[in-house]
Amino acid sequence: MQPKLILLNGNPGMGKSTLAERYVNDHPLTLNLDVDRIWHMMGQWQHMLNESHRLKQKHSYALAGSHLAEGYDVIIPDLMETVERPKNFERIAKRHGAIFREIALVTSPEDAIERCKARARRMGYQDGFRPGGVLDTHGRELKLTEMYQNMLAVTALRPQTIQIQPELGDIEGTYYQLLSAIA
Repeated sequence: MQPKLILLNGNPGMGKSTLAERYVNDHPLTLNLDVDRIWHMMGQWQHMLNESHRLKQKHSYALAGSHLAEGYDVIIPDLMETVERPKNFERIAKRHGAIFREIALVTSPEDAIERCKARARRMGYQDGFRPGGVLDTHGRELKLTEMYQNMLAVTALRPQTIQIQPELGDIEGTYYQLLSAIA
């Protein structure tokens, strides 16, 4: 069976990681390639953001290619703010004879911001932002809006991207939309 590389794009808090976890639970040996986890595996990555960002991208491409070469699916829940990243993943999929699916979780900008803040509140951050985190130190709602606009711009440049509108609290319904988009 032909492996799949699935890009799951969307702002923080949209449910990308939850959907990726749900997908791997139903698809044995699928790699849930959460790119930010790679960042956290590097010591003091926060103090060298540009270099650690470059390295996490490089490692994510290598991991995706290696897993596809073994014949297994890869799902990548990550915010795509530049068109180069999905293009690179698409090239990797083609190189390994994999099916490539690009899916974006899209709601209104206001909803995207509120979902991100609600997730942080569930984690114990009363104002919706982790103190000292990237969002907190780079503009909070303004940064989230910028991220959202960048994601939409990438989606607009990638006409094969399938957009899903996730219903708040309806993981199963959104998951079935994801499966339909992948099929």
